[in-house]
Amino acid sequence: MIAIRAGEVADVVESWMMAYRLRRAEKVGVGIRRLVRAEIDGAVAALRGEGDRDEAIHEARKGIKRIRAALRLVRDGLGERFQPENVRYRDLGQKLSGLRDAGALLETFAAIEEEAGEKFGGVRAALEEYKRRCEAAVDPVAAMEEAAAGLEETRGEVAAWRGIGDGFAAIEPGLRRTVRDARRGWQRAEHSGAPEDFHEWRKRTKDHWHHVKLLDGMRVEALRRYGVRVKKMEQRLGDEHNVTVLEQVMRDHADLFAQGEERAAVERSAGALREKLRRDAVKLAAEVWAPKTGEFMGVVEHWWEAWRGERASEWERQVGLEERS
Repeated sequence: MIAIRAGEVADVVESWMMAYRLRRAEKVGVGIRRLVRAEIDGAVAALRGEGDRDEAIHEARKGIKRIRAALRLVRDGLGERFQPENVRYRDLGQKLSGLRDAGALLETFAAIEEEAGEKFGGVRAALEEYKRRCEAAVDPVAAMEEAAAGLEETRGEVAAWRGIGDGFAAIEPGLRRTVRDARRGWQRAEHSGAPEDFHEWRKRTKDHWHHVKLLDGMRVEALRRYGVRVKKMEQRLGDEHNVTVLEQVMRDHADLFAQGEERAAVERSAGALREKLRRDAVKLAAEVWAPKTGEFMGVVEHWWEAWRGERASEWERQVGLEERS
């Protein structure tokens, strides 16, 4: 059992994030297994730590999402093992989702107040009561321990993830699939305007950003700049989803959120913020994904081969490094 003190949470999070990249001198399969174990260890440590509960849950959920993104990158190599593993980690994340989502609404509400330029004390009090009700419906400590124990159980089975292979061929299908799906998600959401389409676009964009992070070991500045813009897009979409969820919660819980001028003002500000976030995300997508998927893949393969393949010496000269693992 892993336990950490409150002051160590940030160090644990930083150390396991640093592990989330493939290394030049290791096979892709070895790297995927290494970073998944690191994500498991970091998530378990956060869940069993003594720090802020909401933050621990948030970090653990992010770690589980990174695991699932890694699985998607090498989905073809995993074969039939992919689906049950993906579902397993999805279910572990869902054990924590209700605990995190209620807390995230208060963060979203602060952004709505900022958009409006005023405070809405009545609605904030209703949100705090909603959060208390959500937490009362489940034992947070038990849910966190159940998730931590489930993650620990999966750790020993990661060694059985064989068949992933090596080289660019091991990641090419997964990388191509995520950027293609993210692009299609953008086009579908922009066309339909449906909240569920924006949420799906956000999920696929997050997967793609995680894959870009996995390639950060190449130290290609162009790829890092690209990743920054993809992350900004994902953040806009994440904020848009949170606003949409808050709007739905207000509609579904009329006993807490009584009709009145304050609620109407919140709804107007929420709608304005949601549309602003959507516009920002669409603009970023049009800029980031102006090149076709095939063009993007060709450039990334070139960088990969310069990093690990026959042109490795060229990569060393570009980044000013001597041969190292």
